[in-house]
Amino acid sequence: MNFDRFRSSTADPLDHEILLAQGVLKDIEQRRNLLLDQLARLDDKRLTVQGVLSAVRRIPLEILGDIFTEVLPFVLNHEARNELLNLVLVCKRWREACLLTKRLWSSITIKACWCQGRDSASITWVHKHEEISYKKMVAWLGRSGTIPKVRCKSSASTSPDHEDAFLSQVTAEETSLHLQSGFMRRLTEFSIRWDWGGPSLFHALRDCASLVTLTIDLNYGELRWNAILLDGMMPLELPNLRRFALRRAGADILNLLQTPLLEHLDMEFNVDGTESDGVSRKIRDFLHRSNIVNTLQTLRICDLVRTSAYTHITLPNLTSLRHLVLDCNTFGYIIKSLERNRDDEALPPFLPKLEHLELHNLERGFNLDAELAFLDAKFGGVPCLITVSRVDDPVVVESDLQNRLRIPNRGLGYYLRCIPFQEYERHKIWDY
Repeated sequence: MNFDRFRSSTADPLDHEILLAQGVLKDIEQRRNLLLDQLARLDDKRLTVQGVLSAVRRIPLEILGDIFTEVLPFVLNHEARNELLNLVLVCKRWREACLLTKRLWSSITIKACWCQGRDSASITWVHKHEEISYKKMVAWLGRSGTIPKVRCKSSASTSPDHEDAFLSQVTAEETSLHLQSGFMRRLTEFSIRWDWGGPSLFHALRDCASLVTLTIDLNYGELRWNAILLDGMMPLELPNLRRFALRRAGADILNLLQTPLLEHLDMEFNVDGTESDGVSRKIRDFLHRSNIVNTLQTLRICDLVRTSAYTHITLPNLTSLRHLVLDCNTFGYIIKSLERNRDDEALPPFLPKLEHLELHNLERGFNLDAELAFLDAKFGGVPCLITVSRVDDPVVVESDLQNRLRIPNRGLGYYLRCIPFQEYERHKIWDY
């Protein structure tokens, strides 16, 4: 029966036409479901064949290993070790890639023993069932071959505060770190969280002639040593240091160091407004003492406290600086050159090789007013990308900020982008 006449009308079908239509529809549904089943099987087979041809299968094991090192943290704690083992269990090639990548097995974090205060029976049980045994640790690190190893020991969760850990301040200042000189002389990377006070840390660093990367976290504490304790030790020279990170600390520690080969300086401060005003001078003295004004590559300054609407940063003309990061809650950054205080029109461009300027933690009223003088002083240098993040809904939109950079005088190549703000403390990633 032909149903075409119903497509162009609203005529009511007769009873026999209804029965016939119901039969035809049932037959169509059955044929349609059969074809859908065939299509599903074809799609499944197509995906299988596509998987055979996938470029993922042709990724060299070395590249897979590099990807895995990016996924996992530098030093593996208990959770990260489980993640690595999960990667090993995915398939044979992933297992081979993990075992081939020695870097994945070169670091480990273990917890301190938590047997303090327990009876002898409990201590025996704890030692028997501790998180990782010595033999297992040796086997794990053995997979890394001959590359340098990193072993971190994290304190127990019940570690006392500084005030409770020592009988007196004098005891704290006189307590040694008990690190072997031979071990420290071979060390190339060292991270420490320190709030003891006293010169013990600098006694340990004095042996670190091979150190390339150093992170010191004062844990919001203050320097508790004096010039007498450090007499004859300062400034402490670290001749091979290339990267130095300072965490939750004042700037006074810069007065005690000298790093002639430093290329990357990263500082997260713990200072008030008055101390913030003196940070630029201490950074300047450190750079000149270390003779790295013309060789420093990257500089990061965080957590200064402004005493006015803007945060003031005064720097020498760092002629090799390529990346500058400023991360302080402010309406803008006034970046000045020490040399330009002389009003000499013949001075060379300020920070001439700066390629990336990051301005973070800015208030919603940020409008580039404070930074324009710096950008004009940089005129004649290389093109520069400016990355901006603001704490709340901005008053000035990104397009208006970009237009301010398109003034003819600033046509050498400034490119601005705005990225979402992330709460500083919440998203901070520590170095260890």
